[in-house]
Amino acid sequence: MMNPRQLAELVDRHGPALVLYARQWCAMPEDIVQDAFLKLIRLGTMPPEPVAWLHRVFRNGASDASGMA
Repeated sequence: MMNPRQLAELVDRHGPALVLYARQWCAMPEDIVQDAFLKLIRLGTMPPEPVAWLHRVFRNGASDASGMA
């Protein structure tokens, strides 16, 4: 089970880097990154590799947003 502290740590440690990276992919990087974190919350449990999972969800969202899908 994922707790609020784990989520806060992920957001603090990886959120800014994901937003910076997202700027290369789409015009609304904050929205795409926020959506990835919301999907993580909806899982209810922490995936085995949460940072890799966030990157994959982010890339899929950014690709969809930019029309590259």
